[in-house]
Amino acid sequence: MSRRSQRAGFGKYALGECVASSSYDAPNFVSQYRGSPPHWALLMDRDFLFIAVSTLYDAGSGTYYSAVNLR
Repeated sequence: MSRRSQRAGFGKYALGECVASSSYDAPNFVSQYRGSPPHWALLMDRDFLFIAVSTLYDAGSGTYYSAVNLR
């Protein structure tokens, strides 16, 4: 993915993002990302050097949210 960004002119330090939601629990996000070839490829791309992971819980809806940002 980042090679494609580089070809598009975004430079060496491209950005990537994966987002998900689940009504189960936060660890379910790993299963969701692994089950999605485009997301898993992005997360495993060695061209990314930094990762930031955020998980939020909405008590009103009982839903967890995840955002993974890569650079």
